[in-house]
Amino acid sequence: MHLNEFDLLPPDDKVVTVLNGTILAAFARNEEIWLLYSLDTFYVEMLFDRKLCRTTEIRIVENTEALMPYVRNVNINGLLR
Repeated sequence: MHLNEFDLLPPDDKVVTVLNGTILAAFARNEEIWLLYSLDTFYVEMLFDRKLCRTTEIRIVENTEALMPYVRNVNINGLLR
């Protein structure tokens, strides 16, 4: 799927498409869980609200700055042994 095709999908179809992608990273902040997915040629962030028990936001990652919260949460200790 290409970026422009994904962008035109209805919200529910975006959720299904994202969940069929490859999860790369996640981090939690308060009641939110941020998940980073790879979809073919682009990345997508999905925000899940634990209190509401639903996805509240899906957005296309358009620059590497948006990846920094995920990079900060990568634990490489096991790789350094």
